Amino acid sequence: MKRIETEPPARRKTGKSVKETKKWSAAELAAGYISHEELLAPMRGDAGGDLPILGHARAVVIVTFCAKTTPANLSRTLSELGVDGISFQFCIFEGVKKAGYRMGIEDIPNGPNTKLITVVGAIENAARASEVESPGRLG
Repeated sequence: MKRIETEPPARRKTGKSVKETKKWSAAELAAGYISHEELLAPMRGDAGGDLPILGHARAVVIVTFCAKTTPANLSRTLSELGVDGISFQFCIFEGVKKAGYRMGIEDIPNGPNTKLITVVGAIENAARASEVESPGRLG
């Protein structure tokens, strides 16, 4: 008589356990790091996207980069994501500046109950730096 395998395929051993997933070393994480300049280079105001304001898409990229998350988490708060408000606020400020736009750092919400989409709304109307700075101004 032939023996019939009764164990479902999902229970058979595959050779790898779930706990054996690859953990990145500090060097691998550092090698995969992307700076603000590299991330925002194609979205700069002088790179062909001649918009007078930052815009929604650029704002989403900056906010999700600074929160170290994806656009799927825009409805989450800073505390839910474990994001420090002060360093997040500074990251947003620098991201807007490096994209070629300007706004006050105090205009960027950073409270623990602040949702990421609220921050997107706060920065998406940042004016282009050339329109904020007057041409006759020195230094």
